[in-house]
Amino acid sequence: MSNKNRKVRLELARIYGNGCFFLRSGAEDYIEKLGTIRTYKKYKAGLKFKSKKMKVYEDILTLHHLVHRSEGGAASVDNGAIINAIAHQYLHSLPRSQEEIINDYIREWKKQMIKQSGKEVKVVLSDNIDIPFEVQAAELSIDKNNNLTLERLRQKERRKEKMEMQKLRKEYEDR
Repeated sequence: MSNKNRKVRLELARIYGNGCFFLRSGAEDYIEKLGTIRTYKKYKAGLKFKSKKMKVYEDILTLHHLVHRSEGGAASVDNGAIINAIAHQYLHSLPRSQEEIINDYIREWKKQMIKQSGKEVKVVLSDNIDIPFEVQAAELSIDKNNNLTLERLRQKERRKEKMEMQKLRKEYEDR
């Protein structure tokens, strides 16, 4: 784990408490209720190493980027979640659209935890400007969340445009 990831993980533990966000948020039960995503229990049951269950990896906590680094997601408190190694492996084994459903669920859980605690949180925005703010139940920075959503949509649009340009270039070269 990089030094930046380690710092973010420690800050997440300070704000939200230590432990796997995936399990603490109830994401496992949420997935089972949805019924459209392969369950964590089935995934975990299938993991074996030399015929022994991999229980030990549930104790190892890692930083999960809610927006992938490949998609411009920074190592930040806003974009991070502490999850155990098996849950991390599980999330990345899912199709990206299904992983995003679970990531959204964890984001909502983080918001609820902040609402309940009223702690001061330092949010790192994508342009690396630190903005400290006191989070109260009434002010969960809806604008910031909309901006993040808009930024993700912009990133998807840029990727789509890039793929279309590559396709056009290939068609042109094939002529």
